[in-house]
Amino acid sequence: DMVFISASMKKYGKANSDDYNMKLHLQKTFLSALLDKKDLKVDHLGAVRDKLKYKKVLIVIDDLDDQVVLDTLVGQNEWFGSGSRIIVVTNDKHLLWSHAIDCIYEVDFPSEDLCLEIFCRYAFNQNSPPEGFEKLAVEVAGYAGSLPLGLNVLGSSLRGKDKDHWMAIMPRLHKYLDGKIEKVLRFGYDGLSSKDKTLFRHIACLFNLEKVND
Repeated sequence: DMVFISASMKKYGKANSDDYNMKLHLQKTFLSALLDKKDLKVDHLGAVRDKLKYKKVLIVIDDLDDQVVLDTLVGQNEWFGSGSRIIVVTNDKHLLWSHAIDCIYEVDFPSEDLCLEIFCRYAFNQNSPPEGFEKLAVEVAGYAGSLPLGLNVLGSSLRGKDKDHWMAIMPRLHKYLDGKIEKVLRFGYDGLSSKDKTLFRHIACLFNLEKVND
């Protein structure tokens, strides 16, 4: 029977092209997540091909920045069954070119107008700022650095807040946010209740295959 497997999105660190054991570790981590087998044994670099060559799989590798990782995990098309799809998300197109990947979709940043619209959907549940919030909305949306996720987080954190609240947090936004998604996410996290912060940490642990301690 055909098996369709969805790999959990996982970030893999830098790898040394001459480190055989590191490559084995990468394949073991990759296959363990993909096949949901914690005690999987990988003792040669043909393991991905051997385990997946007859399976129809969907694999998403996010935030890739290392050629060795790409070659080790998805080296050849024949490693995977017919109909398989491999999606690689990276900021470096050269990694894709060197791997002979020619089907490349480049995602551009949204325009300033679209950024404001995205922000307003989350902050005001409409496509434009209400009266009195026009300048504030433009300024806050700019702190997200044209990142849709950042616009989502900032808008959601300010939804339902009055103008005085917006004015009060503007100095903090101006000081700490510079378009870096980590800082935007931190701002959204700091605005959560204690209960929601705990839930957020549990979800983060589950997505990263980490043990939840609290």
